[in-house]
Amino acid sequence: MLPGDDSALRGAPANNGPVSAVIRSSPWLETYHVGVANPSGDCGGDYRAVLIVGYDYTAPVPYWFVKNSWGTSWGVSGYLELAMNQNKAVFPKP
Repeated sequence: MLPGDDSALRGAPANNGPVSAVIRSSPWLETYHVGVANPSGDCGGDYRAVLIVGYDYTAPVPYWFVKNSWGTSWGVSGYLELAMNQNKAVFPKP
């Protein structure tokens, strides 16, 4: 279990494997296609369970690589690039 913020997650996917998280599934998520998503505000919508499977700290906009269960026709072959250091994902609390 990790505390509920981005800084606590650093390195976890590489060292421990995928990390369960939830994100808000408002229209921005449903219409995501490619690129680093950085939704603003509360985002609204229902919570959606996802897996954080990786990250890229060196990208121009660092991001979490997130697996969704909507199939490979959604996002980038079923994955989302979610801006890091924005606390957009809610991580399970201990």
